Amino acid sequence: MRPIRKKIKSKANKSEIKPYQRLLKESILAALGVTSLSSCWSYKPECDNPQALLNQNGDPSGYAQCDNRSNVFRKVGPAQCRGGVASCESDDECATDEACLCLYGEAGKCVSSNCRSGNDCASGRCEYVEYQGLACVANNSECHVDEDCGLTAYCEPRQTNGNHDGVCSLEAFPPNDPFVIEGRPLLDEQQDELIASLIEGRGWIKTNQADIGKFISLPTNMKAKLIEYWKESARLEHSSVASFARVTLELMALGAPANLLLATQEAAADEIKHAQSALEIVSALGGETLEFGRFPTDQVTLRRDRDEIIISMICEACLGETMGVCEAQAMLEQVRYDQGPNILVNHLQMVVNDESRHATLAWQTLKWLLEGDQPSQSELEHRYTLILDSTMVQLSKYFLHNSDQNDSSEGAFGLLSSKSRCQLRFAALVDIILPALVTLMGEERAADLIKYVRLNNNAA
Repeated sequence: MRPIRKKIKSKANKSEIKPYQRLLKESILAALGVTSLSSCWSYKPECDNPQALLNQNGDPSGYAQCDNRSNVFRKVGPAQCRGGVASCESDDECATDEACLCLYGEAGKCVSSNCRSGNDCASGRCEYVEYQGLACVANNSECHVDEDCGLTAYCEPRQTNGNHDGVCSLEAFPPNDPFVIEGRPLLDEQQDELIASLIEGRGWIKTNQADIGKFISLPTNMKAKLIEYWKESARLEHSSVASFARVTLELMALGAPANLLLATQEAAADEIKHAQSALEIVSALGGETLEFGRFPTDQVTLRRDRDEIIISMICEACLGETMGVCEAQAMLEQVRYDQGPNILVNHLQMVVNDESRHATLAWQTLKWLLEGDQPSQSELEHRYTLILDSTMVQLSKYFLHNSDQNDSSEGAFGLLSSKSRCQLRFAALVDIILPALVTLMGEERAADLIKYVRLNNNAA
């Protein structure tokens, strides 16, 4: 097992935005017309100190939240939950080794418990622990929940003198999420990605020099995994070229201004470079040289309805590309930290720089789609509803991950676990996307999305 990195032990407040996230946020908000961040809306955690949770009747539920972490719940009194079929209202209705858990006014459920309150624990802390239920928590535990271990490890539960005493572990990651964000791939009418096949050839390879030294000693299974990842990345970047081409035509049909068309065309050229670079990484890993086959243009349709284009812009671009920048930056930091191959560092740095511009362009384009035709107030309200509804539907897709299987992650080669991707995407939602949407449409209209964030903060 590799040693735990020192940075993992840091208990930095998750509400603090990272420098690159702040720069991206500033760029996006500037595109939406904001000139100063000092007065800009931002998400704030629900509380800094434990606050009593009430049940649906307004009575104390027996739990408090959150010590700056909204998925940490402390037992502070007898449970008073809302009953229902196969549910509990109090601890007395559960087995002797269980307690009644009710959060956010939900019906109570019996969960495993080795304590009923802090009085039962030497540490004075009886808390709901992920995957375990209620447990006495050691004050000097390295971690209590996965979020304590950063983005490249998880909290391995252990017991010390009867207390939960978690240890950050780099082993047994959840599998890599098959839903990888790369560029802005072209989607068909069923929202499936349109991609070209890869065939043998040198038409997309820029240079014969490949930084292969650090790939040579990789185990065969890890090398195969990396090859498949970068092949898929190349296909998605290549598909993004077609996506920007379609958007260019659709914007032209709506009479878009020159600056949007020019930036969209430049973004398509960036995606060509990204696809080339990804295929060079495949070549460095496997020794084979590949190029793209025919693209399925027969399945491409132009959208002429402004509403359809607005929906695609929020789902494919504003959300996906903003989150994609944060993922690429995390990959870059991992590779640099573990002194990975220069070919990966150079590729990821290029992607972070370019995709930051693309994400800003997406929000700038969305603002023009909303207001560029000088719509009536009723039409504008209709478009706001489209944006909110589309965002809520799309979010479930971005935050799914499978934690039932185990997998490993290699920081030197930039692979992120599914859990890490979910955490990064949620951070992008809280720190960048939500403030942008509130800026665009107002806090009142975004109330459902703000509620979604409050209920799911730190749980992604």
